[in-house]
Amino acid sequence: MDGSAFEGRLEAAQVSMNAEMENEDGVPCLCTDHAPRRPSRRMPDEAELQRLQQEQRDRRRRTDMLSHLRLCPHRPRKHSFEKRLDGAVRLADTHLRSRVTIPATVEQDPHAQASIDSAMSLPRIHCAFAKCTACTEEDFSEDVKAVRDMDRVSGWQEDDRHAEVFWDRVLKAHILRQHKDQIQDVAFVEEDDDVWDVYKEGLAVQERRRVPVVGAAVDRRAFEKTLEVYNDDSIRSLICFVCARVCLHTGGAHSAINYRPGEWLLTLPTGTKKKQKDRFLNRRDCKEKSEAIPKSTNRFEGRAKKTERKKKANVNEAV
Repeated sequence: MDGSAFEGRLEAAQVSMNAEMENEDGVPCLCTDHAPRRPSRRMPDEAELQRLQQEQRDRRRRTDMLSHLRLCPHRPRKHSFEKRLDGAVRLADTHLRSRVTIPATVEQDPHAQASIDSAMSLPRIHCAFAKCTACTEEDFSEDVKAVRDMDRVSGWQEDDRHAEVFWDRVLKAHILRQHKDQIQDVAFVEEDDDVWDVYKEGLAVQERRRVPVVGAAVDRRAFEKTLEVYNDDSIRSLICFVCARVCLHTGGAHSAINYRPGEWLLTLPTGTKKKQKDRFLNRRDCKEKSEAIPKSTNRFEGRAKKTERKKKANVNEAV
């Protein structure tokens, strides 16, 4: 009995304490002797609402781990493209001239801006390295010959959808032949395409550091370069000899079709298989619409057999 009475008194004390905590802000009711009645909930004003919202934001910020993340200014681990970008910055600082869009001979002229304003003829391409003055066709003659030989062997660059125009590839050949080691030492790249990309990004980095060179000579070079690629002789409609589709040839390496003379077919390697023919024909049109190209010897033998059959047929008719 004593134990049960003690438990009853403890439960009653807990109920009483809970009621007092709930009604500590209440207002006594005059018409009854029961517990006081709770007042109606009032709406907070604008200042208090802003304070509560600020407290909530601060509480979320303290518990959010993303708000505590910080970027290390000198990260030891970087992506490959970030490393190449850093290499381009180092290349611009150490090896490139300050004015990379004009030749070295024009940059060294004390009256360079007057010459540019006079609409002088600027070369198509030039090297931007500080200790290289290559800017004429004679300076790039060896690279021109190498690019033309490469185009003759590979049947131009139609297999590469990202191929560049002729003079850009000449400049690329010059950079790889003369300055490849310097770029590799500064940018820590190995592939030829990465070396060329770092050089072009170095030009952009150097050009963004100051006001670009403007003038009539720069405009003249831009128009001449545009007319070399886009003109009435290069922009034309060509018909595919496999599927007879009419495609637009825009004069550049990104055209959907390219012109080939008839003698070019005889230069194809003998024994070309069906899976390899799209390297030489129109890649998109000839993947499933043509058969394997026969060997040149088989073609000549077939013509000889047709000629013999015609001769025999003529002899039989005469008899």
